[in-house]
Order: sequence, then C-alpha cells, then structure tokens
Amino acid sequence: MMNNNILNMLLSLAYLSLVTFSFQLSANPNDPILKCQHSTNNQVALSQCLDIKIKNLNQKFNYYVNQRTAQLEELATVTGRIDALEAFNRALDAFKIYREANCQYRYQTMMPGSGAAIEYKSCFIQLTKQRLKQLLNEIN
Repeated sequence: MMNNNILNMLLSLAYLSLVTFSFQLSANPNDPILKCQHSTNNQVALSQCLDIKIKNLNQKFNYYVNQRTAQLEELATVTGRIDALEAFNRALDAFKIYREANCQYRYQTMMPGSGAAIEYKSCFIQLTKQRLKQLLNEIN
C-alpha cells in the first residue's frame, strides 16, 4: 500500500514536470535555451549549443551597445555634456558585474552537479537577453 502511494506520487511529479516543460516549450518556442534543450538530451551537445547561442548573443549585444554609445556620443557633441554617456558606461559595467556574479551564484548552487555549467550558460543568456531588450528600447 505504501509502495503504491510512493509510486503514484513519483508518477504525479513526473507528469507535472513533463507538463511544465511542455508548457515552457509552447510558451516561447524561439527561446534559445529551450531550443538547445529540445534539440538534444546529451549534456555535452547541450553545452555546445548554449556556447553558440552565447557567442551569437554577445555579438548582437555588442553591436547594439556600440550603436547606443554612438547615439550618446552624438548627444554629447550637440549638448556639450557627456553625463549620459558616462552614466551609460557605468550602467554597462554594473550590468556585466551583476550578470557574472548572479550566474556564478547559480553555478555554485548546482555544484558539483553536471548541470552547473549549463545553469551558468542559461543564466548568462537570460540576463543578456533581458538587458538587450532594454537596450533596444533605449535605441528606438
């Protein structure tokens, strides 16, 4: 009787996990983390996929940082004030420090598990995408 209760509880948890994962996939099919997770069940391939996503995301992020910097430099030329540019650079530095610290924290909570590196990379992608979205709003 007790074994059936444990088995039922485990089956319920497995079902709930599957439903949650399926919902996440259907909620945002373009999410790079979910795309990588969906494309493989191999930890090494998943890690490599996330590395590619990070490389592409960093290129895009740096492009828009440079674009925003150019806008703020132009503003400084027109107004004679560089306050906004300096504040932007401080915010960018603070973001990078926060992103690294937060992702290291998430990495350390997973150690010594094999998913620690994937957790770090997922965190890096999530936070960079959030900041990129804010940056695009500032540019437009």
